[in-house]
Amino acid sequence: MARHAAPPPARRAPARQPPGRRTSTATAASGRGVAGVAVTAFDSANSVVGNALSDALGNYVLSTSGSGPYRIEFTGLPAGFAFGVAAGSGPCLTFVTLPSVFAMMPGGMIWSALFFLLLYAAALTSAISLLEVVSAYFIDRGWSRPKAAVIMGFLIFALGVPSAMSLTGSPKIVGKDFLDAMDFLSSNVLLPLGGVFIALFVGWFWTADARKEVTNEGTHAFGIMELWIWVCRVIAPLAILYIFITGLKW
Repeated sequence: MARHAAPPPARRAPARQPPGRRTSTATAASGRGVAGVAVTAFDSANSVVGNALSDALGNYVLSTSGSGPYRIEFTGLPAGFAFGVAAGSGPCLTFVTLPSVFAMMPGGMIWSALFFLLLYAAALTSAISLLEVVSAYFIDRGWSRPKAAVIMGFLIFALGVPSAMSLTGSPKIVGKDFLDAMDFLSSNVLLPLGGVFIALFVGWFWTADARKEVTNEGTHAFGIMELWIWVCRVIAPLAILYIFITGLKW
């Protein structure tokens, strides 16, 4: 299988190959296969003699007619790959790829300023709403709002420092950087275990209140209430535990 770097969209790469069926891989500058790239072959008269679309791994099979030579054109390459970075690489997408894309757009400075202003507003409002959750817990236990907001805000900021440092690859926790380790813990451990405990709590300890909640204080019938209760008690916890154990990837 021949491997070659796919150029940015609408740029053309010459290729002198014999006629027939050929297999290759559309790759970015980093060597990663790129999916969804349109590959078109043209003959010396600039007529289309074959086309293909790269698959999820960047592979494509191009069938051509005629004797060649051919000119191969790649279109539809994602903007991030055109700059040598992965388009879905988190902070790199926001702070590396998008500024490069904005720089190529008419009025890019204006669009870039508006985008990052709105991004800042979204991040700030999201941070306030998340801080309110933990602050409210301690306010209900007698803390003043300023005390809860300052202490919890400082703790969240302190936890954010290793998250930011993880972009450089440190610190490491069980072979993962801090951000990846926390993502693994929350997504692959805490979420399924939380589902198990919620199902057990509803099925065994909150049963009476659950009946009232589901039937709107008995005003609406729920014919499979008993089945639903036993699903919460037994079936759901076992099913979640099975998925948790078999799907956990360390």
